[in-house]
Amino acid sequence: MVLLIAALVPLLPYLVPLVARVLPTGTVSWQLASQQLRRNPAGSTRAIGGIVVAVAGAIALQSLFGAAAGHRYGSDDPADPAFLLQAPGRQSMAGMRQRTAAFERVGGVRAGTVAKYTLLGEGSYNRYLFVGDCPSLAQIAVVDGCEAGDAFTAGPAGRTMTVDIGASDPAEGPTLPIPPHTRRATLTGSAAQASGPSVLLTTMPAKLAGVTPSFVETRIFTSAEPAAVAGQVRGVAAEIDPLALFTAIAPEADAFGPLRVALDIGSLLILLLMAAGLLLDVAARLHERRRILGVLSAVGARDATIIWSVLLQVAVPVLAGLALAVGAGVGIGALLMRMSQLPIRFTAGTVLGPVAAGAGLVLITTVAVLLPAVRRVTRTEELRFE
Repeated sequence: MVLLIAALVPLLPYLVPLVARVLPTGTVSWQLASQQLRRNPAGSTRAIGGIVVAVAGAIALQSLFGAAAGHRYGSDDPADPAFLLQAPGRQSMAGMRQRTAAFERVGGVRAGTVAKYTLLGEGSYNRYLFVGDCPSLAQIAVVDGCEAGDAFTAGPAGRTMTVDIGASDPAEGPTLPIPPHTRRATLTGSAAQASGPSVLLTTMPAKLAGVTPSFVETRIFTSAEPAAVAGQVRGVAAEIDPLALFTAIAPEADAFGPLRVALDIGSLLILLLMAAGLLLDVAARLHERRRILGVLSAVGARDATIIWSVLLQVAVPVLAGLALAVGAGVGIGALLMRMSQLPIRFTAGTVLGPVAAGAGLVLITTVAVLLPAVRRVTRTEELRFE
């Protein structure tokens, strides 16, 4: 990446004269500036290279960290929740709905609670019985047209199911018939990856009234960033059962936040150093051209024309360099995201922030040198011996 960004600097002396030729001729100040840019492109861009490199690198790295942080706000599978509460103990259908409602009182949160029973059976995958209302079952499986009293099967479940009531070793519990009117369902998210043939019921069978499920699971989804609601969700979970297992599947904070702050500070320091170099460069160019500027003043050129001429000599290389930096930064950022297997995504802040900082520093340093010096460099006293 460093080599790709550093390769931008040799392109600037060729890009600036091209821009000066493409732009239409207009005012006298622009004609003076364009002549100087085409005559000495290397001198016009020697202080801009560092700013271009700093801006391009900042755009590429900020975009990479921003895409990584945005990707980590969600779980690896969109069907998985941001938070998961697994509490032991029996729970009625009404109790599970109350638990769901407690979480949904948090703004931007959608939840669903199911009772999860382990079933005895052969195979490498565990078989489960999920009991919950239709909205809760829809969070773990595709259950089209679900209504109260419906039953679904995910995979070949057979005609009966036997509940495992063992704490550590399998132990045979109640055997329940699988309703003959069951329909097909498809498990989604992590439930599909860790489960074998399973059964989903929207009503609690009478035979399970005294059976403790493996877990009563509440899946919590959020439309906001998890960090914004994590504290409230944890508080609700603690009120329901302080000993329950609460898992944050999506990260609750931006893990790249400190790196992004450090990158901002480093980029700003580099830009300040480059701005100091630009300040010296503008002062040196004014000193070198003081006689030419004095001649222009002597033949009637206004101070405003000279000021705009010098400003344009700085602004055009800066704008050309920043355009090159944006293109290179976005391209390198997209390449880094692709290599990191992240979705390619850019935001206005990550692209325009470094550009605005670089352009602002150039404008401030140029004006800071130019305005105090313009009266001195346009004096005609030094021309009395010419």
